[in-house]
Amino acid sequence: MHSRAQHSVRSQTAADVPGPHGVVLAAGTVPRRLPELGTHASRVVLRRLTIPPGGSTGWHYHLGRLLVLVESGVLTHHETDGTSTTLRTGTCFVEEPGPHRAHCGSNLGHLPLTLYVTYFLPEATSPLAVPVSAPA
Repeated sequence: MHSRAQHSVRSQTAADVPGPHGVVLAAGTVPRRLPELGTHASRVVLRRLTIPPGGSTGWHYHLGRLLVLVESGVLTHHETDGTSTTLRTGTCFVEEPGPHRAHCGSNLGHLPLTLYVTYFLPEATSPLAVPVSAPA
């Protein structure tokens, strides 16, 4: 479900909302690059991310492509153009890399939100996310 409505997440700062808790479940290097993933991935990380009710990831983008599975709860995925998508338990989606794809994930529900995220990173030292300011 997409929505064009402005959402209060635009004005929230990191101090305003509870943050996510992430646990890296596995990580490894790729002996050869994986260009079929849209980037030259050399590192793969599997992470479980839990966002408490009312919590948010904060605005950020990724340097490599991600595969995300909503294990439980409801994720509201906000884009810089003001649209948002609601993703429910069992939904899997791909996040594309780059600063032009900045976004914020929030849990507007009353139960914890749990995601399993596979990161396909271009370098061994690449961060999982690059924080950015909320769009104006």
